[in-house]
Amino acid sequence: MNLGTDDDKRITERGAQYLGALTEGDGSRDALFAWLKESPRHVEDFLFLMNSAQDIADVTPEQEARIEAMAGGSDDTVVPMQADVNVVPIDAPRTLTEHAPTKTSGGHAMRWVAGLAATLLVTTLAVWQFTGIGQRQTYTTAIGEQRSIKLADGSMVYLNTRSRLEVRFTDNERWLRLREGEALFTVKHDSARPFSVHTDDAVIQAIGTQFGVYRQDSGTRVAVLEGVVQISGDLQGSQPSTAAPMSPPRLAAGEEASVTPGGAILERRPVNSAKAAAWRQRRLVFEDESLETIVAEFNRYNVTPQIQVLDEAARRQRFSGTFDADAPERMVNTLVDNESLVVTRTGEEITIRSRR
Repeated sequence: MNLGTDDDKRITERGAQYLGALTEGDGSRDALFAWLKESPRHVEDFLFLMNSAQDIADVTPEQEARIEAMAGGSDDTVVPMQADVNVVPIDAPRTLTEHAPTKTSGGHAMRWVAGLAATLLVTTLAVWQFTGIGQRQTYTTAIGEQRSIKLADGSMVYLNTRSRLEVRFTDNERWLRLREGEALFTVKHDSARPFSVHTDDAVIQAIGTQFGVYRQDSGTRVAVLEGVVQISGDLQGSQPSTAAPMSPPRLAAGEEASVTPGGAILERRPVNSAKAAAWRQRRLVFEDESLETIVAEFNRYNVTPQIQVLDEAARRQRFSGTFDADAPERMVNTLVDNESLVVTRTGEEITIRSRR
């Protein structure tokens, strides 16, 4: 780091003042973080000072308590996999128990500098998202898991089971990429920084709206619950700032569309808003869907039993109904009496084939 200019010296002196004040226990965290957000250089210099302060005394109990208080908790709420499943009759909604956010805190018996550095790294992640110098954040869910994520701008992401989302904010854009699975986005308005969600097939841009995106092998499905989004085929947009130019069509509340793997946008159609958001209550709503699609959805939510459909004739059969996502046995039981299908249970696997 070059310390040769007056600006460099002023930044370093200010960082040293904040570090000294925090070390003595009389510094303002809010003032420090406001200063850090002013420039990436402030973050860089302050972390340099933290790493250079190797001779400060061990943490006292009072200082350790302050560090833990500063560290705070996560904005992440995790809905874990359900171990015990109650079968719910068809068309009966399942009641989901509210889970409190999980909290994390700093470790014990650390030196003052190490503890404070850890705290700063946690909080400066938010700063980096706004300044654009941080790495992308990646959020994932396992089979059966759902997460609620509050982003740095106040927008919310509800990430469904078996999904992976990358997030990067800069001064000019809010860039997200859904690598796998499904998410519901509630977007805070910010006209200076467009909010765009990328998949392999599409770019969806929204300002102050709520919409769902589901990435499937057959393409990307977009459903708008509030506001308006602009949607285009994405044949190249794997990096920030490389998205294809936004172009019609626009989707308004109550509309949905699909984008094929080749980037073709299919005709818009009305969306069943209750169906589009039903997964947040761990319900699956099917309206004249193929058995192949229905089974694939249940397999996303459940490790066991896994269900296989063995032949094309069985896969093409279509059904409707509302089910508890955690109760695949309930869906399978509705097929047992179907004279055109044979259902077989073997250990933790269920197979379905057509009756020849």
